[in-house]
Amino acid sequence: MWSFESTWLITELFAAFALLANIVAYRQQQVKQYRIYSGFAMLLLAIHFFRLEAYAASVGCSLAVVRNVVSLKYNDWFTTGIFVAINLFGLGVEWFYLHHGSEIFIAYSASLIFTVGTLRLQNLVDIRRWFTLAEGLNLAYALVVGSVFGSIYSVFNLGVLAVFWIKRFRQ
Repeated sequence: MWSFESTWLITELFAAFALLANIVAYRQQQVKQYRIYSGFAMLLLAIHFFRLEAYAASVGCSLAVVRNVVSLKYNDWFTTGIFVAINLFGLGVEWFYLHHGSEIFIAYSASLIFTVGTLRLQNLVDIRRWFTLAEGLNLAYALVVGSVFGSIYSVFNLGVLAVFWIKRFRQ
């Protein structure tokens, strides 16, 4: 029989492993490799948020997995439009049909920034610029839904991005 503590631990471990995968992703120097490792991290994070019943983040992360795979071959406006429409459809279902709270707007805003950034941007500096904003939104959402490692995940990513920006501004 699973206890609450073991279920909670397993849920948080998904986010912890996502963090490790994302550490590898941020060390990549090629956009393709970054997207592959980042996609794997998003898969683990989607499972984490699903287990927390934070469906907006779970949907956003699940879409990120598919988006990252698709972006390896397709980066056109049509593909971007499809993913934006899916994001907006998910938001509409959660807001109008499932009557989830207004915090879903934070998660879907981050998801939209990640979607457009992933599918349209090819320069790692531009990607990191927009992802800094989106990661800040992810942190806010993780805190609202009570995700311990989701919050740590976002803080770590913001830290990595801060180091990147500090080095960049010093040059």
